[in-house]
Amino acid sequence: MTPAWQEAGEGPGCEQRPQSSDAGPVVAMYVDRRLARLDVTEPGVDTDAGIGVNDSVSAVLKAYGAAVVVTPHKYTHEQGGQYLTVPGAERKRLVFETDGTNVTRYRIGRSPEVDWVEGCA
Repeated sequence: MTPAWQEAGEGPGCEQRPQSSDAGPVVAMYVDRRLARLDVTEPGVDTDAGIGVNDSVSAVLKAYGAAVVVTPHKYTHEQGGQYLTVPGAERKRLVFETDGTNVTRYRIGRSPEVDWVEGCA
């Protein structure tokens, strides 16, 4: 059976597709036809620790503790923006983007794709 993206004339590479979710919007990134990461951009979909968009930085730090690596945001660091990265097993990571106070979006997936700030762009 031919995968749906081949039927649509798409080939390997990188693409992002919105996924239907009862809880809220999720965007799936596929690289070379394999799921590489999921992006959550609006409230409604929480992590296993109960953290989601609009939650506070302190809630992330409390939920994930010493595992969190804090780095400046590529574009909004001058306004206090940060990445809060939670390393996982087998090159997997959870990356929260913040405005310095609250989570503005987050993504989970494998490295290096989960670290691509612009997604497939």
